Amino acid sequence: MGDIPMATQRPNPLLVFAPGLFSGTTGLITGGGRGIGRATALGFARLGANVVIASNEPAELVEVAREVESTGAPCLHVEVNIRSGCTCSRCR
Repeated sequence: MGDIPMATQRPNPLLVFAPGLFSGTTGLITGGGRGIGRATALGFARLGANVVIASNEPAELVEVAREVESTGAPCLHVEVNIRSGCTCSRCR
C-alpha cells in the first residue's frame, strides 16, 4: 500500500457555500460570545449576513462583535438571558 500523505491543513467548510449567500438577511445567534456561537456568527458574516449576537456575558460579545465587523458585516450585540422572556424582547 505505500505511504499516503496526510493533509496538513483543514479545508475551509465555508467554501461549499456561495459567496453572499446570506446577503440581505440577518442572523440572530444566541451564545454568540464564544465557541460554536462565535464561529456561527463569523460564518454568517463571511457569507454576507447582518449579525446580531446575544449572550448573558456582555464582555465576551464586545470582542466577537469586533471580529464580525472586521469581515465588513454590521454587528449588533445584546446582553440577553434566553431563559428570561423579558430580556429576549431586547432582540426585536
